[in-house]
Amino acid sequence: MHAQVSSADDNRLLRSIPAARVALIERIAAAGRARERGARTDLQQRFLRAYFRGVGEEDLAERPARVLASAALGHLEFGARRAPGQSLVRVFNPEREGDGFESARTLVLTVTDDMPFLVDSLGIVFGRAQLAIHLIVHPVLEARRDARGRLIDIGSNGAQAAHPESWQLYEIDRQTDPAQIEKLQRDIESTLADVRIAVDDWRPMRERVRAIISALDSDPPPLAADEIGEARHLLDWMESRHFVFLGYRRYNLERAVHEDRLVPEARSGLGILR
Repeated sequence: MHAQVSSADDNRLLRSIPAARVALIERIAAAGRARERGARTDLQQRFLRAYFRGVGEEDLAERPARVLASAALGHLEFGARRAPGQSLVRVFNPEREGDGFESARTLVLTVTDDMPFLVDSLGIVFGRAQLAIHLIVHPVLEARRDARGRLIDIGSNGAQAAHPESWQLYEIDRQTDPAQIEKLQRDIESTLADVRIAVDDWRPMRERVRAIISALDSDPPPLAADEIGEARHLLDWMESRHFVFLGYRRYNLERAVHEDRLVPEARSGLGILR
């Protein structure tokens, strides 16, 4: 096994959070030790401490330590293998026999590359489905994986590059209809794919905006100067990181006798409008 992050590193990270939270996390870690025994116990302990580091004391205190440990270690098992660029999604109702714990709520697990807009985007998915979120756990972990995508360790050891990954757990209103669970999973997978595309094309979309601004200066359309200036000002404002670009597509205006129409230009799309 590759070199691992030391317990001293764990302690350093925990020193930066409130002592009450540290005590709760240590209870969870102890519950994890009682639940899991084997060659990867050290990784499991580091994972548990990193996983709950950003969760508030109230959320940790109102749930049994063994349940939190089981949920987190189940997440670790779920994300144990992931191909580059892949997003893993699981929506389920935990069962004691298969998961080691039960919950009155439905759980959503995701593992993907760390990107902007992830939590906000999934919040929109849950909002559209009229589902309340009761808990969010969202550590960004420095994951080290081998060539087959298997998780070796978390944290950088200086010898092998680590890649930031977003691990999200949501507790939402309980869903019992298998069709609704399947639809929610598809919606989450689709949303994560859209986020990835938008993030990948973020720079090219900003470049298109800058090109349009330049064209307004060098070859303005036959419009009043104040109208052109207003359009340019808006584009400047948008390009100055005041606007989230999700998609871009070029359209051509086709004149017709009865009705003009906008026709999309082939292969001009970026982001979610690819």
